[in-house]
Order: sequence, then C-alpha cells, then structure tokens
Amino acid sequence: MNNKLKILIVIAFACFVAFLLTVLKPEVKKTKRVEKEALVETFSAKPESVDMMVETYGTIEPKESIKFIAEVSGKITNESPYLLEGEYFAKGTKLLTIDRRAFELGLESAYAGRMKVEEALEAFEQDILNLHASASIAQDDFRLARAEFMRFQTLFERKVIAKSALDKAEQVYLRSLNNLENLSYQLKASSLRQREMMFGEDMAEAAEKQAELQLEKTVITAPFNGYVLKKAVKKGEYVNPGTYLFSLYKEDIFEVTGNIVQKDLKWFLPDIQIKPLDAQIVFDNLPNEIIWQAKAVRIKSAIDIRTRTIPVVVEISQEKFSNNREVLRPGMFVKILIKGKRINDVYILPINLIRENNTVNIIENNRLVKKQVEIIRRFKGAAYIINGISEQDIIIKTDIDGAQEGMKVRTSSPKKPEAKKGL
Repeated sequence: MNNKLKILIVIAFACFVAFLLTVLKPEVKKTKRVEKEALVETFSAKPESVDMMVETYGTIEPKESIKFIAEVSGKITNESPYLLEGEYFAKGTKLLTIDRRAFELGLESAYAGRMKVEEALEAFEQDILNLHASASIAQDDFRLARAEFMRFQTLFERKVIAKSALDKAEQVYLRSLNNLENLSYQLKASSLRQREMMFGEDMAEAAEKQAELQLEKTVITAPFNGYVLKKAVKKGEYVNPGTYLFSLYKEDIFEVTGNIVQKDLKWFLPDIQIKPLDAQIVFDNLPNEIIWQAKAVRIKSAIDIRTRTIPVVVEISQEKFSNNREVLRPGMFVKILIKGKRINDVYILPINLIRENNTVNIIENNRLVKKQVEIIRRFKGAAYIINGISEQDIIIKTDIDGAQEGMKVRTSSPKKPEAKKGL
C-alpha cells in the first residue's frame, strides 16, 4: 500500500512540473527566413574560328634509306673516313673498297677472250669473201664449160669431131659443175659457222661486261648526300656475297608516323586526300623546345589491329629543318601536331565548367539556370561547343556545392578563365 502511494505522489509531482513548464514558457517570436545568395565569378564567351589540332607521338625515320650488301667476295682493302655512324657524306664519295686484283685479272682475261673471238671472226669473214670470189669465178667457168660441151655435142652429131674430143669436153664440164657445187656448199656451211662465231662474239662481250660489273661492285660509292646510319664491317675483314656492310639514309626528307584515334579522323577527311595538311614536329627534350614545320601527307591503308588507331604519315622536308639540322636524327621520339579542319562559331570553355548531362551554369535574372550544350570535342582541358550558349549568356565560373536550378546568385568582378586550345 505504501509503494502504491509513493508512485502516485511521483506521478502527481511530475504532472505538476509539466504544467508549470507549459504555463511559464516564453513566447516564441516568429522570424522571416531570408534566402542566401551564392557569390560567384562569371564571364561571357565569344565564338571563335578554331583549327582542329590533333596531337599524337611518333619516332623520326628517314624517308629513304639503303642497306648495302656485298655482291662480291674479297677482303676490304679501303674504307672512307666518312664511313662512321652519324657521319655526313656527299654524293659520289667512295665509302668502301673490296680487293680488286682478282676482278681486274678477270676483266683482262675476258677482254683477251673477246679480242681472240673478234680476230677469228674477222679472219673467217675474209675467208667467206674469198669463197664468194671463188664461187663467182667457178660460176663463169661452169657457164663456159657447159657452152663448150654443148657445142662439142652439136659437132659430134654432125660427125665433125671425134668421140674423144666430146668426152674431154664433158669431163671439163663435169669438173666445173662439181667445183661450183662444192663452193656453194662451203658458202652455206660458212654462213652457219659465221652465225656461231657471231654468237660466240656476243658471249665474249657479255663475259667482258660481266667482268666489268664485278669489278665495279668492288667499290661502293654514295648514291646521295646523307648520313651513315649503321656500320657492320671494318677494313681487313673478308666478306662474301650477301654480307651486310652498312646502312645510309638520305638527308632531304624525314618521316614520322603517328597513330590517331578513329574519332579524330573526321578532322582530316577528305582534306588530306586532296592536299597535305600543315603540321608541326615538336622535340622538347632539350632546354629549349624545338619546333619543325611539316606536312601530313597521307593516311596508311590499314588500321593498327592492336591499338585500333590509324597511322598518319608526316613529312619534314630539308628546307623546313635546315635551322636545326644538327638536332634532327632518326629514332628521336617527338610530338606531332596536325592542323585539321577549321570550325567556325565555336565556344571554347574549360572542361571543368561542363556539368552533368553536358550542361553549363549561367545566370538569368540573378538565378542559376542550367543550359544544355552540344560539345563537338574535348581536347587538352577544353570543351568545344557549337550549340546551346550565346555571347549574351553570363556563364558561372565558380563551382557551387549543391547547385540547384533557380537558386539565387550574385556576381563578383567578371573574369574569363583560360582554356587550352592545343597550340
């Protein structure tokens, strides 16, 4: 009973305290909620005409290079002081000589063989002329003997001469006929023999020319102005046909092949198929960056199956790199900048100002408005926009946490941010 009483007293006391708190609480004053304004920086963008630059990388290679292989065997007896890797040489410089003595003897032997054949042919042709003269005389003798034999036949029929005289005339006629036939056969045989000897003369001339060619191959001269790319032999070594000697490259044109992604191909076609496109080769591994003017000349036929990129060939001609010729070398890894199509009325904004769903925050009537834009390219920290904004739009530069459509904003001094364009 006492416990129940204690509980009732506690409850009653609690109710009394609650009543007092309700009655004695101060009156809450209602205040008007003020909407906060976000402080932002703004700027206005202007449309530009922009060349679509495409950037890639590649390795410099000579457009024209030659590997020299030994075509004859022998010991290397001489080499030019210019035959060193990286050395410059002029067209016509004798770069390397292989022992010529055996080939000089071969040429002398071939010359002697040709002279022997020519002399024999000349003598034989004189014999043919003599045969023709003998055949002409034999022909006259045959006609006379035949006429004399026919006259004796007539006289014998008239019984003017004896049979022995007729037989004697017949013998003379038959001897002249036999002599004429023998000479005719010799002329025919001589004609065949003459053709054989003329064929032998051609073979002797060919052998001499081959010996001359072999002798020429013992000396290797530079076919153009250029540089030694690689050297594999030295003086005193013995080489055989097929031995690799050295490589040269021509100084006038270099090539760089850069791979571009397929989506960038639209900035080239069809222009590169009509004429070369302007380009730059950039080498930045020195204290001062070096830039060579170049031309993008062609697109290779096949896509790289490993990277799914398209190889584009860029050429640097001699007049473009003459100012820094000593720096330019095959094997250099360089940056390639190719100027593609020019697009007009493009707004270039920093990529960080592009919000979700390709929207840009602008101000209209001191309120934040999200405008959707059409971006044709994102390149080197910039967005290239062709639709969605205008010169009159006030673009918000500041990144606002929790930005909402329609929120109130106020501006500070306008300042346009910088957007990289690639060059």
